[in-house]
Amino acid sequence: TNSGANNVVLRDTDAIVLGASTLGQNLAVTAGGHISQAGALVVPGTSTFTIDTAPNQDGLLAGFANNFTGAVTIAATGGGSLRDVGLRNINAAAAVPVLPASLRNLDLQFNGAAVTLPTVNLSGTLNVLAGGAITQAAGGVQVTGTSTFAAGANAITLADLGNNFTAAVSVTNSGANNVVLRDTDAIV
Repeated sequence: TNSGANNVVLRDTDAIVLGASTLGQNLAVTAGGHISQAGALVVPGTSTFTIDTAPNQDGLLAGFANNFTGAVTIAATGGGSLRDVGLRNINAAAAVPVLPASLRNLDLQFNGAAVTLPTVNLSGTLNVLAGGAITQAAGGVQVTGTSTFAAGANAITLADLGNNFTAAVSVTNSGANNVVLRDTDAIV
């Protein structure tokens, strides 16, 4: 726990497992390995998670009810690269983090907010859970593995001409809400 307008900066040449933490302001985590968590994170400022020098590492922050108020960035530097990214954010104003253009698996869980998917190319799976509508930015979503979209009582609109869902697609919503799903070829 860190109170007041204080920032927290963590850096390790190996993997980092973050414990349950409540911060006063911004969080910056840089690791030479995976970044994961063992408890919920509450961050009122910005949050940056960076993989440094190690290739094919994971940023897995979807296992707990995190509350990230500010912008979230998940990135790689110094020859590092991300493979799998998972993020759960219960904040009502949550926004999809800045992400690399290519990943293996992407898991976004925004229990209290809508999700606007960025242009992304996934060689694995995509899971999106939203407490609002699921939409997308221009540019398309390409997913080699399965894709799952759950929006509760909200619309799902993935109508970009560049979308390509290669494997099975599961879409769940309720009420009088439309689902629009466009693909460059057949949808399984």
